[in-house]
Amino acid sequence: MKVNCKALLTLLLVLLLSLAGCGQPGVSTDGGQGGTDAMQSDAPKLLQFYDNDGYGVINADGKIIARGDHNYESARIWSNAAGEQVAAMQCSQQMSETEVDQWNNPLTESTRFSFFDPWGNTIASVHLDTPGEAEFFYYDGDISTGCFLVYMRGDSGYKIYGFDGTLLVEQEMRTAPDGYSPDYAADYANMWQNGQLLWVSYSVHNSDWSDWKDYADVYNLDGTPVTLAEDYDSIWSVSDEVTGRQLPYLVAGYNGVGGSRLNDLLAADGSVLVSGITQQYAVTEGLIYCQRGFERGLMDFDGNWIYQESVFTELDD
Repeated sequence: MKVNCKALLTLLLVLLLSLAGCGQPGVSTDGGQGGTDAMQSDAPKLLQFYDNDGYGVINADGKIIARGDHNYESARIWSNAAGEQVAAMQCSQQMSETEVDQWNNPLTESTRFSFFDPWGNTIASVHLDTPGEAEFFYYDGDISTGCFLVYMRGDSGYKIYGFDGTLLVEQEMRTAPDGYSPDYAADYANMWQNGQLLWVSYSVHNSDWSDWKDYADVYNLDGTPVTLAEDYDSIWSVSDEVTGRQLPYLVAGYNGVGGSRLNDLLAADGSVLVSGITQQYAVTEGLIYCQRGFERGLMDFDGNWIYQESVFTELDD
């Protein structure tokens, strides 16, 4: 009888991932501070809308929580990993009347972020009196652990502020490495965090984006630079294949020997769990389905194969 190895492999993966997902703790809606689970369950729902005046957020009681205009104000809803609404945010920019950026748009002189609970009470208001494009990033529903990234388009620098407005990082973006044109520049940046680390990603590129080099700068939550095992040029968080919840683990990419593209699976603190992965297909707590070299299959976070086969194996053999 011919055995369908592909079907058996798929079944094995599903069973192991499902077992690994059993007994996992639920997502906390209060970021570990206590007392807000009931508040969130009783809170009125929020709805983001857009009308002739711009974007806004209104709650189910009919109260407008946040309001933005078409140009330099915005309003949005923040939710946690479970999809539960955490807060409404209003962002207001003060634009220069005389200075412009490299695209001839008015330069942002300062930005104010205001946060409101679902009833419309003010949670916090943070004024960043510094020029540049400002964005807010947080992890797993606890906005009080969030940080603000401010970067100057065309100026190749960025700053990171804590939720209380404290300056944590002021950094110039790295320039083009040897072998790249000296006119390379960076004009945007993005930031993420996983609860223990912050990382800022950006690219230096030529004027028409036909060539570029990616970078990732990594910091502790207090802004202290972190040196990782490799000079990773891309870092991204992963979600649990079983629960869909965002995991604290990271996948970080770099160029290996001979220009081969490799990834490492990192713990929340940036230490390497599994190195030299060429492809990762699914992750759950303690298990990763991946390819390393010419082998693929299910591996634990110590780098031990639970199931493996050659990439040259015919799955239907």
